[in-house]
Amino acid sequence: MRYKQLHLLGILFSLLMATNFLFPVVTFSQDTPKAITIGKKLKFYSEVLKEERLLFLYLPSGYDQLEESFPVLYLLDGDAHFHHTTGTVQFLAQNGRIPDMIIVAIQNTERTRDLTPPTQTDTEGDYATSGGADNFLVFLKNELIPHIDQTYRTRPYRLLVGWSLGGLFAIHTLVKQPDVFNSYLAISPSLWWNDQALIQEMKTSLKNNPDLMGDLYMTMGNEGGKMLGAA
Repeated sequence: MRYKQLHLLGILFSLLMATNFLFPVVTFSQDTPKAITIGKKLKFYSEVLKEERLLFLYLPSGYDQLEESFPVLYLLDGDAHFHHTTGTVQFLAQNGRIPDMIIVAIQNTERTRDLTPPTQTDTEGDYATSGGADNFLVFLKNELIPHIDQTYRTRPYRLLVGWSLGGLFAIHTLVKQPDVFNSYLAISPSLWWNDQALIQEMKTSLKNNPDLMGDLYMTMGNEGGKMLGAA
């Protein structure tokens, strides 16, 4: 048994020696490590919401050396999804699948308050502060978007991305203010909210606006119950 072990070690050692000619040994520089930065944090006070909001901002690589303008992706639940969203956008842009874009991710303070439309059915427990979606939409339309457009080189093309209650808010925005954004990504939207009232509102809105132009992508994760039924 010991002979076999030594024999195997000898073969492995020979292979490692041979591969040194094919794959040179990598040495690491002793230079001071440099930080890899994917974005920055900004503080923005809202007169509409009467509070300060924390934003996470991503600018395309080389933004300061470029002159071109970029579409803007507004990301709800920004503190939870900023990191992987910037990576996805960067990867797709570098491979020519989408244009480079600016990402503005908005951190929550009272998530249920800001992302839910008024309701007659979901008013207790965790939903006691619900119903502030229209006010939050005013904040986006009248304060945040103008500020971003004035501060950065933006194209007149905006995307809104939300998960769960954020997906509900995205579709609520499409129904109530379809001119604010050009594209909507509603990921596992909570369309069960208020006994699925938004679904009928959506039907009515599309019927009354036959010339509406835009893009809506909706998906549903491995959900069940009222989430799946509403979708």
